[in-house]
Amino acid sequence: MSITKDFIAQNHPDIAEAFRNEGYSAGRSEGEAAGAARERDRILEVEEQALPGYETLIATLKADGKTSGPEAAAQIVAAQRARLGKQLADLAEDAPAPVPSAPAPSNPAPGGGDGTPIEERCKATWEKDAKIRAEFVTFEGYLGYEKATNAGRVHVLRKN
Repeated sequence: MSITKDFIAQNHPDIAEAFRNEGYSAGRSEGEAAGAARERDRILEVEEQALPGYETLIATLKADGKTSGPEAAAQIVAAQRARLGKQLADLAEDAPAPVPSAPAPSNPAPGGGDGTPIEERCKATWEKDAKIRAEFVTFEGYLGYEKATNAGRVHVLRKN
């Protein structure tokens, strides 16, 4: 009597079913079944790393028979970095030239153009200009206004 696949399938269907569940089939050894399971797991790990736009790379990595899931992830990250670097370079190339910055406002020197202190200049203006005295009630008010104007904190919007 010879024990064959057909004999087991006819006389012991439970054993035949167990062999099928474990991956044994005609001409397939236990090592081959385990290898097929490992390859299936490797392919699934590689597929788990997929990102939109990298389908061709994933297909290549699945077909090479050696790339693991973590190795595929590293290659996807490297490809994404390269893609983003190219996009950045393209954006920089397409960007308009920067607008030159405006020069900083030049505030007069605290002593005026001739080096006279602001207090002396204001005192001279206060004494000779009746309009200034009419607009500002006190010399201190006028002096404070001039100091703020020289510091760039006051801007006259309209002169009468």
